[in-house]
Amino acid sequence: MTRHAPAHRPRRPPAPLGRPGRRPASQRLGLLAVGIGAAAGLLFILAGVAVAYWATTDSSNPAEAVAATLAAPTAGKPKGTATPSSVPIKWTAPTGYAPTGYTVLRCTGSACTNFTAISNGTCSGTISATSCTDTDSELTADTTYSYQVEADLDNWASAPSSSFTAATSSLTSLAFTGQPDSGKNIQAAGTGSFPVQVAIEDADGNVAANDNTDTVTLAIAGGDNPGSGTLSCAGGLTATVSSGVASFTGCAITMAGTGYELTASSATDTSLTAPANANSFNITAGTFARYGLAVASTATAGTPVTVTMTAEDSDGNTVTSYDGSPTVSWTGPANSPNGTKPTLPGKAVSFADGVNTTSLSVTFADAGSQALTATDGSSRTGSATTTVSAGTLAQYAVGLASTATAGTPVTGVTLTAEDADGNTVTTDNASSQSITWSGPQNSPNATAPTLPSGTVSFADGVSTTALSVTFSDSGSQTLTATDTSSLTGSATTTVSGAAPASLKLANCTLNGSTHSCTAGTFDLSNGPLVADVQALDQYGNAATITTEITMSVTSSDPADLPVTSGASLTIDGTATPANQSTTTFSVADPPASAMITIHVTSGPSIPDLTFMVKA
Repeated sequence: MTRHAPAHRPRRPPAPLGRPGRRPASQRLGLLAVGIGAAAGLLFILAGVAVAYWATTDSSNPAEAVAATLAAPTAGKPKGTATPSSVPIKWTAPTGYAPTGYTVLRCTGSACTNFTAISNGTCSGTISATSCTDTDSELTADTTYSYQVEADLDNWASAPSSSFTAATSSLTSLAFTGQPDSGKNIQAAGTGSFPVQVAIEDADGNVAANDNTDTVTLAIAGGDNPGSGTLSCAGGLTATVSSGVASFTGCAITMAGTGYELTASSATDTSLTAPANANSFNITAGTFARYGLAVASTATAGTPVTVTMTAEDSDGNTVTSYDGSPTVSWTGPANSPNGTKPTLPGKAVSFADGVNTTSLSVTFADAGSQALTATDGSSRTGSATTTVSAGTLAQYAVGLASTATAGTPVTGVTLTAEDADGNTVTTDNASSQSITWSGPQNSPNATAPTLPSGTVSFADGVSTTALSVTFSDSGSQTLTATDTSSLTGSATTTVSGAAPASLKLANCTLNGSTHSCTAGTFDLSNGPLVADVQALDQYGNAATITTEITMSVTSSDPADLPVTSGASLTIDGTATPANQSTTTFSVADPPASAMITIHVTSGPSIPDLTFMVKA
């Protein structure tokens, strides 16, 4: 705030401009008398005006009048070089009576009028010299300020000087004030770290000491990332400056390399150029933490693949100082479809400069994506994944339902081209492959099976031709496919008998001895005939019974029916052995000879079974 000259006399009068010399006593007394009179007159004058004079009767020193108000200092100008946060200024003392100090006033802009006294910094308060450097914390970079200066004497203040302007310097660039030393080796992230400081400066390298708002972002300089590493800092890669300096701690780079350089930028002031004083430094591997496994990205089942093993830090850098010989366990690859196990590398592995010197290989058996994992006794692990393709065509797989019925076609038979491990050879796209089928037996009544087509087309290793087989013999049946190169494949199914079509005797004994059940006439002179009745299908197989069969036994001599165990027999399909009569019958001691007839009274329509007995 502008101070004005007081309207009253100051507490102490200023000394005269010309100080008289020592005077005789008579002169001092005269001066005193004159002074008393003058003082009385001065009191009168002060009542009306703000100007007073000193007077003296010293004849050797003429009286001199001194103005009670101070003249304004001569307008100033910049003094030296400004910074973004300081402005040096100077001015000229006023003519006339010398002031005891100065007050500096300031406002923002070149044509401003609202001057106020500077509140802090080295130009605040009373300035004894005719120059100072404005370091007020309110100064901002690249700004013009207007200044005025007042002269001070005790309680008196002069009118302000004419205004003059000065400006802070502009911010132009960022500069590293803290960074890794040139050529320094620093371990990779997880083991090594470093601090970084970035200052906001003007063209002369002066820091913007009043800046506490701009932000700085740290990065690896483009073209100076030899290991393709990733930079991180404990508090993030962007920091707000404090007194013009952004500080980053716990910074680290993941990948080893020689010749890394950092750079910085500001999102809040995009005009600032990147630091021109970046050092080049190196990142080295950290502590041994894991293994790196290298396996070809593709492999073929049954063909060995070379494995490379490296000792790595947590970021994947090779720890070249490691020369150990750990015991390694290998896991991961699956068994093949036909149960073939993979061949894994050896467990004893030696290293030199962080890379295995022991020869390592793996032979995969299963096609598809396969992982190989290594683990040592310190629980350090490593893994690699590869895509395994099937080997060359070595065999066929026949796809066949697990059960079938005699006489009923089994559709959906498939033929798959496989390698020796049972993987599908998807590259087989033969449009016409000649196949010979074999295996299924003729039925008991010599009915031959119906085999699939002998010409088969493939797409992606699987048959596209519609294939079916009709078995005639019951029981376990095998279907085998063989191509012109003698490559084969087979499948087995269980065939059940068809519906009942006829009856026959089974398990026949005469007088306790096994006897042929196919005899036209049974001689009962030496004992009874004991037999079961069995239902057969149309192919002579034991029929599959789904509906209970009830039979009656009759004789051509009804007066003396030679059936001693009853005249009714039942087949229900649950007997053991299956499909045989559950009631054993016997025929004994006929009077002469008779025709025995077994007739189905309920169930499927089956022709009668007849045979002769005689005494």
